[in-house]
Amino acid sequence: MVQPVSRLESSAAVPGMQTQYDDKVWGVAGGGRIEAGPVRFGAAAFRGKGLGQYYALQNSPVVFNPSTYEIRSFTGIYAQAALVFGPTQLSAGAGRVSIDQLESDKVDAEISNAKSQTGISAAVYYRVADGLVLGLDYFRFQTDWYGAPNSATDAVTGETVILPGVITPERQVVNYVNAGATYHW
Repeated sequence: MVQPVSRLESSAAVPGMQTQYDDKVWGVAGGGRIEAGPVRFGAAAFRGKGLGQYYALQNSPVVFNPSTYEIRSFTGIYAQAALVFGPTQLSAGAGRVSIDQLESDKVDAEISNAKSQTGISAAVYYRVADGLVLGLDYFRFQTDWYGAPNSATDAVTGETVILPGVITPERQVVNYVNAGATYHW
């Protein structure tokens, strides 16, 4: 996938004057699945620039630095496996999307950009009848951020000065447990 993108920037000095900036969003992806008897396995991966955490061309500050409009690159991997024994299926999966940090991110004290999102799942499904499956599944979702560069305001010039180190990176973890039934008619 390749998609040219452009943006217009108005001049503060010359009213009505605009400058056009061009870039490209691109991505490559692949995946596969194999089944051998009771064993099922699938995997996929992608790499690209401007892809986003959820979909391509996501209009979000996660995709681009809101100060410089530079577009970040993303890498994603996902794998899932299952064992099927008669009416019972045991499943597990894991995936991660990582966001490359731009050089401008490393000196921008106003942003702590997302670093990665990780998901891990496990499930048990039981087919009660041809049209009814009971399920119990667990999902762990984690988002990590880079942390912002440590900064201070220079007392003489009033400018922001980048200090060594970073403000502590953030992390959010959410755990889900779900029980339910699927009925096919």
